[in-house]
Amino acid sequence: MSVKWQITRSEGTSYRLHNVGNETAEAVTILENGLDGLGRDLPEGVALPPGESVRFVMLEVDQLPSRTEVLVKWSDGGPEPVRMP
Repeated sequence: MSVKWQITRSEGTSYRLHNVGNETAEAVTILENGLDGLGRDLPEGVALPPGESVRFVMLEVDQLPSRTEVLVKWSDGGPEPVRMP
């Protein structure tokens, strides 16, 4: 059993983090690190069962490079966050 992630763009600056694995991910958090303060509604400490997703926002600013990844951490994911493109 394992947790696997997928990120999809919803509309505008909204994205969804999907648990496409077969195990519930506990204490799921998207870290603000590297988002230059442009992350909004980032999940913090949520449970994501298999097949479920959570919405978050990454604002875009013309003067800054586009973000190409986020850092995801969860209780059984190990000590280091996982980089998700």
